[in-house]
Amino acid sequence: MKITLIAKRIELKTAYIYWDSENLVDKNIILERQISPGAAWELLYSGSATFFLDSSDLFLRNEGIRYRLRNGDNVLEVSILDQAGDNYLYNIVEEYNYVLNKGLAGTRADAYIAIDNDRYCPECYSIELQKRVQTLCNTCDGSGRLGGGYKGPINIYVAFGNSKRSVDYSDGLSTKEEIVSGWTGNYPILSEGDIIIKNPADRYIIDSIPQVTGLTAMPDNKKFIVKQDFTMRKIGIDHPAMKLEVTSE
Repeated sequence: MKITLIAKRIELKTAYIYWDSENLVDKNIILERQISPGAAWELLYSGSATFFLDSSDLFLRNEGIRYRLRNGDNVLEVSILDQAGDNYLYNIVEEYNYVLNKGLAGTRADAYIAIDNDRYCPECYSIELQKRVQTLCNTCDGSGRLGGGYKGPINIYVAFGNSKRSVDYSDGLSTKEEIVSGWTGNYPILSEGDIIIKNPADRYIIDSIPQVTGLTAMPDNKKFIVKQDFTMRKIGIDHPAMKLEVTSE
């Protein structure tokens, strides 16, 4: 069975590893790290989560680091660490994360990533305009997409901005909305339709494509994301995401 395993270096001494395991019957997986070809595999994690933050000085002096995902004795996938950034960019990310994690800007939150689905909702989403055209929808969960579900939770820090209230008058009905701006670092990469949970009562869906701050890494000239800005819409009590687990309290 094909499993997606992605490993990205996001700071000088931190890598973000995530995988897709919803198709596995046995969710208990084993994550291992190899620092160079031929070296022994080192156990990093065993459990049912779908992501892991690997913090190590090894990233400062090793370029061929690989990760392996196993389900018992069955090797599911092997991935080489993507080190698309450079020391300058990794330091910028660390500064942003310091403001989020240890400063006063960030609040610990849970992120749930919407499972990819290419089917747009025919009732509330306009393919021509590339956005939702009404708030109240009887077909989808309000994200503008059909089907899906969510992967997570992923523990992150989010800087929540000021909220504003608006009234949507779609279909002759008035619906109150609470829109909140926010920003976070470079993991996980967020998309429209993903869920951010601040606490059990305050749950939000990202309602626009996040604007990323990306810089070019030298010498490879690859785009490296350091920051994500987005707006969120508070969800109602009938939204499926109200049933998602909260670990950020």
